[in-house]
Amino acid sequence: MNQKKIIWLALTAFTLLAENAWAETIARRGQLEFTTEDFFALHYMNAPSKVEALKGISREVQNSIIEVLAARSYKVTPDVRAKLDDAEQRYFALQLERAPLSAELNVRERRARAAFKPDDPIVLARAKEIWLADTTRFMADETADITQMMFDLSGRKFAEVSERIKLAQSDLAKGESFDDVVKKYTDDTNYKDTSGKLKGLSIARADGLMGHLIFSQLKEGEVSAPTPTRTGLHIVRLDKKYLKAKKPFDEVKGAILEQMLEDSAKAARLELVDQLNKVETVVDEKVFDEFVGKADPALEERRREVYRSLGINVSEPLPKSKPTP
Repeated sequence: MNQKKIIWLALTAFTLLAENAWAETIARRGQLEFTTEDFFALHYMNAPSKVEALKGISREVQNSIIEVLAARSYKVTPDVRAKLDDAEQRYFALQLERAPLSAELNVRERRARAAFKPDDPIVLARAKEIWLADTTRFMADETADITQMMFDLSGRKFAEVSERIKLAQSDLAKGESFDDVVKKYTDDTNYKDTSGKLKGLSIARADGLMGHLIFSQLKEGEVSAPTPTRTGLHIVRLDKKYLKAKKPFDEVKGAILEQMLEDSAKAARLELVDQLNKVETVVDEKVFDEFVGKADPALEERRREVYRSLGINVSEPLPKSKPTP
């Protein structure tokens, strides 16, 4: 063996030792080992911060040991697989065949995630383009500011509530300010803190009837008739209504960047899949049709009838084309 080859082998061995010097054996099962390196390999697809968090949880490390050593124990126990029948063997072989591709796809996805830089000016510019172009996802709901007078049906008898509502409406008709009438009659336990005012109410947060009243019927400054809700009866004044508006970029930037990261990871996987699909797949239509079989028209029509009875829209069968004369 010449001197250059000896030096090369020595350097290679040193490099391998250096790369794995940090790997320590955490657990053993007979001749099998689980090392610190195995832990990081098992959790490769997780973000580094999550891996560090998992590393600090004893149960997670113990579960990792069990998972890896179980697989390695199976690998050195060939008599287990020998008990599989032909169909099980084919399934087993197919899973082994798929495993390398699955691993490669995960590796590419992890690379893409690691390479994604949310603070990169180009990435931020693209995020802002998405925010500007999308006219649906980043819109704030229509909201309203109201002042409410609440009458508690659970704490008062109905006749008493009815009388208080009549008195409140009478005072309003005499010209008393709505705010003064609210102070006099409301049963709202939060009145001292809110003075009956509720700001930024969205239709999603409002009770059904009240939401329709506020957002579809009342105009600004108008006072409603007594309206039932889940908590009692309410008389409300619509103080201000705010139309739908685009949320500020800083408010939605995180969600946009997260979607961009997911798209980047998905694209990395699809790139490999597209590369593997470059060679055209030729399907034998005769064998395919025989394998799939043909649906029973009567059974298909019965299925549609059941769906229609449940109020589910179903596609209608295409009309049979007439033979060309």
